[in-house]
Amino acid sequence: YEYMTPYYEADDRMSNFDPETSSIVTASGGSISERALVDPDRNNFAPRFGFAYQLTDDTVLRGGYGVGYIHFNRLASAGLLATNYPIITRATVTQSLTQAGDERAARVSQCSGDEYVDCFRTTQQGYPPNLPNDVILYMPRDTPAGQIQSWHFSVQRKLTDEIVVDLGYVGNSAKNLAMLADFNQARPPLPDEDPNLTLQARRPIQGFGTISAVLPEAFSNYHGF
Repeated sequence: YEYMTPYYEADDRMSNFDPETSSIVTASGGSISERALVDPDRNNFAPRFGFAYQLTDDTVLRGGYGVGYIHFNRLASAGLLATNYPIITRATVTQSLTQAGDERAARVSQCSGDEYVDCFRTTQQGYPPNLPNDVILYMPRDTPAGQIQSWHFSVQRKLTDEIVVDLGYVGNSAKNLAMLADFNQARPPLPDEDPNLTLQARRPIQGFGTISAVLPEAFSNYHGF
């Protein structure tokens, strides 16, 4: 049996997107579920067994089966709700130096807030206020741990004192693996609508841009001989 709590932060500085209310919810003290914003998965039973049987003096059969779980996925910061807005702001700002002389200097001094056109902000000025946030993170509350089932069967036969033939089959199957998707993916433009309609206007959840979702929807299968 394998149990691992979902990640939570020492001072509860975490947030998650709530699709039911289309809003950002923040962690609170209390249960692990309230602190992690993801429910613990307590169903991770992991039986394993194997066998070896000497069929004849020169032949051996071997096999095994096991269940394991994935408790961490290498998704950079996408799977860590402690890097979500408003704790962390992800912004892309293109700076510009299209003006010269005193006019450019005036623009540098005015570079703040939401004003970024023909603007250049020096490092010494620090981060401007009201940075736009480009990405929101979302993990479903009922996200289970990824599960992998593995099995193998082999036959080993001694031909001579120096030669052994080994035939083996190996397989595995995994489910509930993490995959990344845009939960707020914009639909394609329609033939009869305004061709100037922006990408943001075609998103299903208005008021938000990209919502980077970590979904337990991926799977894998492998068979080898």
